[in-house]
Amino acid sequence: MIKIKASHWAAPYRQPDRVTFAASRSPCVRSLEEEKRMNMRTIVVAGFALASISVMALCVQAQTPPPPAPSPAFERAFLSEMDAATRAEVEKRATGGNTVSGVIATILLNSNQVAAHGQPGALTVIAVDGMRGVVVIQKAPNQYVPMRYDPKTLKVY
Repeated sequence: MIKIKASHWAAPYRQPDRVTFAASRSPCVRSLEEEKRMNMRTIVVAGFALASISVMALCVQAQTPPPPAPSPAFERAFLSEMDAATRAEVEKRATGGNTVSGVIATILLNSNQVAAHGQPGALTVIAVDGMRGVVVIQKAPNQYVPMRYDPKTLKVY
């Protein structure tokens, strides 16, 4: 029987995980540099993803149709509720691309600013209920104010 000393045992050769040379950088420095490159790569990929999503959102917004125009029957119903002087003024101003409902909204906004003593700020008519005589005006984002008006003269109370 042959005896082999433990120091001469022939085990499979295994290289060390990290080989460093005197002139090279330490593994810690190399891993920090790799991490910086990975972080920069992540930032660049996220930037491209954000840019592509915003481009797609602009395309969708461009494809959104404008709000539908009110039907002629709806506009005739509004006109039939008004007195003769107000109806004549609305019909006179509803030319050249202006709709009857657009002219009514403008008159109501002007009447509202006179009634509110010229409050500053952009106003938008959100809804008009001709039967009840109520107009909903947006004064600021998420700030809506219902106001009563006279359907015959379009004057805000």
